[in-house]
This record gives sequence, C-alpha cells and structure tokens, in this order.
Amino acid sequence: MAAAIILLSWLGFALLPQHGASHTEAPAAEHMQGMHHPGMAPMATPVVHQPVLWIAIVSWIVMTVAMMGPATLPAIEYVGRQGRGGAVAVYAVVWLAIWSVVGVVISFVQPRLSHLDKWWLFAGLLLAAALWQFSSAKRLALRDCHCPTQFPMPVLKGALRFGAFSGAACVGSCWAMMLAMALAPAAHLVWMVPLTVAVTYERFAQRPAVAVRLVGAFLALAAAGVGVFAALQ
Repeated sequence: MAAAIILLSWLGFALLPQHGASHTEAPAAEHMQGMHHPGMAPMATPVVHQPVLWIAIVSWIVMTVAMMGPATLPAIEYVGRQGRGGAVAVYAVVWLAIWSVVGVVISFVQPRLSHLDKWWLFAGLLLAAALWQFSSAKRLALRDCHCPTQFPMPVLKGALRFGAFSGAACVGSCWAMMLAMALAPAAHLVWMVPLTVAVTYERFAQRPAVAVRLVGAFLALAAAGVGVFAALQ
C-alpha cells in the first residue's frame, strides 16, 4: 500500500501544473509594477497569489511523499508491526504534517527570493546542502532515523509520538536537500531522481557515516556544475 502511494506521488507530481513548488508569484505581479504613474501612490504588488500558493503547498506535499517515502518505509513497517492500520495512518498524518509545515514556510519565503538569480540561488542551496552533510547536527538526525526510539504504548498514542519523532529526525536530516529541490529553477523531475536516491541510500546504508560523506561530495559536485551553468547564462 505504502509503495503504491509513493509511485502515485511521482506520477502526481509530474502532472501538477508547473510543479508549483517553485512558482508562487502572482502572474500579474510583474505587470502591476509598470502601472505606476506620476502623482499616483505606488501600487502594492501581491507577493503570493492564493490559488498558486495552494498549488505550491500541494506540490510540496506530493514531492515529499515521493522523495522521502522510500526512506520512511522501514518506520511504516515498524509501526505496522506494533498495531493495526489505524496506527500507521496516525503515524503518516503526523509525519506528513511536520513536513507540511516546512513546505508552508518555504512557499511563503520563496517569493521574497525572486530578486535573486534562480540558478545562482540553486547552486548556493546545493552547496549549503553539501556543507550540512558534514555537520554534527546532520549525523545526529540521521542516527535518529536509523535508531528509532522504543515504541510507546498505547498504540495510537505511540504512533502519534513516534510519527513526531520520526518526522523531526527526517526534517533535520534532509531539510537542506528538500529546500534545494523545492527551489530548483527547472527540470524538477530530473533533480528529484538523484536526490531521492541520495536520501534513500543514506537511510538504508550499513555505514551511514560513509554514506553521508559520499552524498555530501555528490551535492558539492552538483553545486559546482550548476554554478558553471549559471555563469554561462
């Protein structure tokens, strides 16, 4: 069931308009900037158009399930062994709610970055993600992903607490890569594949410390490549 939802998330993300996660500006905003006339007070430019904002949030949720879903399958199986489907549903809702909060914040912050060159911004985010890979905070978060706390009882309350713990650890481990993915200027599906592989590899690696460094090196190379591309534009 969980695997099918993940596959449907990939298909759904591909069909979403413009992969809305990185398109939250109002379509008319740039035109309104040119409507100022002498003697008129400057017109306020809307930062986020409400329907587009909702597309961005929905895109983020679908992208999160597609990218992070494979890495969270062991936790879902663990919860399933402790209780019935209701426990899994509670876990999934709490886990996704934590990631949704992150998505809402990104959806509101992204328009404030519209004055920056998108490719240079993307390169900087990939570099930040690479540096995060070598931080102690990253190692601790990934450790929590690999070593979940003992499942508390009763089952539904335990699923809620475990979902919060797992979601927080997941965000702490992967927020930088997800932020870079959310603000990728183009070729979203092309970037999703290697980043999903990186996240999943870290989660299932027998030697997480080595996996973290390899993913960090990959992100640094990707940042360099995007930087070269941005310089040539």
